[in-house]
Amino acid sequence: MKALFIVTGRGIGGDAVIALNIAKALTKYDFQSEFALDHTAPGLLFKKKGIKWHKTSIPQAGGHAATQKTLLNA
Repeated sequence: MKALFIVTGRGIGGDAVIALNIAKALTKYDFQSEFALDHTAPGLLFKKKGIKWHKTSIPQAGGHAATQKTLLNA
């Protein structure tokens, strides 16, 4: 089975860490995980771990990246 994690942050902090931890736990049950981030997100945590991600049009609405415009778009 596959699981798709859509990370609404920039792929740097809490949201990304939680997604990676859940994905790691799901591997025990034979799940394959994929990740999706906003196309402008730097995804530094994923780059550091060598994980590729899908680019989506979901805005970076979470955490410190939040502005009123991105919250409305989300």
